[in-house]
Amino acid sequence: MQLTKRTVKKTLSYFWHYSALLLMVAFTAFPLVWALAFGLSSDASMAYLFPDGFFPHQDSSACTLKAGSYCLFASDQPGQHIGFSLDWFQRVFQEMPFLTYLKNSLIMSVMSIVGVLLVSVLAAYPLARMDFPGRKVIFIAIVTTMMLPSEVGIVPNFIIIKKFGDWANALQALLYGGDWLAWLCVLVFAATLLLAAILVYRQKATAKSLLLLAALAFVAQALLIAKVTAWQPDAIAGGDFWRAIQPSWAAIAHTVFGSTQSPASWSGWVGLDSHFAAVVPNFATAFGIFLMKQAFEAIPQDLIDAARVDGASEMQILWLVMVPVTAPAIAALSIFTLVSAWNDYLWPSIVINTKEKLPVAVGVFNDLTGPFATSDNLLMAAIILTVLPVLVFFAFTQRFFISGMDGAVK
Repeated sequence: MQLTKRTVKKTLSYFWHYSALLLMVAFTAFPLVWALAFGLSSDASMAYLFPDGFFPHQDSSACTLKAGSYCLFASDQPGQHIGFSLDWFQRVFQEMPFLTYLKNSLIMSVMSIVGVLLVSVLAAYPLARMDFPGRKVIFIAIVTTMMLPSEVGIVPNFIIIKKFGDWANALQALLYGGDWLAWLCVLVFAATLLLAAILVYRQKATAKSLLLLAALAFVAQALLIAKVTAWQPDAIAGGDFWRAIQPSWAAIAHTVFGSTQSPASWSGWVGLDSHFAAVVPNFATAFGIFLMKQAFEAIPQDLIDAARVDGASEMQILWLVMVPVTAPAIAALSIFTLVSAWNDYLWPSIVINTKEKLPVAVGVFNDLTGPFATSDNLLMAAIILTVLPVLVFFAFTQRFFISGMDGAVK
């Protein structure tokens, strides 16, 4: 078969393209492979030797499996450099609460995914499918925030989260203290939101009814905020508000729960040193809103018009039509959010102080680095175990990720 000039050119093009891809793969995978070599190496110093560190030498007859001059597996005898070993991975679970860190990261990742999806979907739908004044300006302002570094929001977010905790403690003191106005405001606010959601979903909402409910919710919220911000915990001796409300709480608890034990502080759920504080600043992301807006705009208008003809409301169109159709884009955004939340270090290390609440990235770094670090091999084994769940998750969901990115960004 005679090679033509076109065939040679095409072959060379394939060669250079695949060579470049292989080089990129090798460059990207090398840190992970080297970390794996550290974690599997039985000799703490062998992993520093490249490429010998990838397959530690074994000069004794104790080697049971060889690859050329390298030993893959061997019996562990004193004074010998054996091959691969899982001892470092076992020590990860023995020398730190690694499973607790994994549980915390899983909780925070799920919270992040739910929050990001809710905010992104609810914000992207009106920007993509509703015509109102200032729509383009709002979208440009949202996208512009992508140019700002995340460190810009550290101080404002910290102050807001701290205020959340203070207000939660104040609200808890007012409610358990039997403040009737605080109870009334909470009940009115919750009832107005629930009633508005029911009316909108059942298509029985009118402009007057929604305006009335919004006014009631605003008044209840304003009164509640005024009560909460006016409450001063420092006015009580020692700052312990339970001391002031203990008589009222004792009567309520004995009647309702059969116990007089004071409940845990609400600031532990929404204030500093909580999982909520570590994830809530990342709920509203410009990337998530942009991705979902592009996905919603790719849906044919005829599909939406058909749903309206059948009597569907905007909320029904969103949740029963738009969301199922854009499932690949939602899956892609979920993967992005999972990876970001799982690897987040800076913000959780600032707001979380309790060791039992730390995510895996912060916990591993605090336990295995610094002047009291025990071993680089132990650190690398912990890193491999840290990234393994994300790699497994991505391996099973990569087809959704690819189709979601292909369909959302055009």
